Amino acid sequence: MTTVHKTTIDVEIFGQQYSVKKGRLDSDYVLDLAAYVNKNMNGAEKMSPASDSTRIAVLAALNIADEYFQARNGQVKDDGAMKQRVLELVEALDNAIANAENSDSD
Repeated sequence: MTTVHKTTIDVEIFGQQYSVKKGRLDSDYVLDLAAYVNKNMNGAEKMSPASDSTRIAVLAALNIADEYFQARNGQVKDDGAMKQRVLELVEALDNAIANAENSDSD
């Protein structure tokens, strides 16, 4: 459920409610942004189903950043290449977290 207020808009992303200050942004635009983030969170969860919500948020952020950088640089992305890149990022993140957990236990 989404509720629109004068200066804020309540959105749901990955099962959590957030009240977002929309400033001068159009309510529909903010809703589109939230839907896009939610879609990326769900996609990241499918790529790494055993992950916690923090890891899924990081994966989604990496995916969104990758899309932004490619668009900024005028690169056309191939859907297969994007999936491969996400898999590589998931593996790198898993390795980094495992290394950090091993360091903490020493």
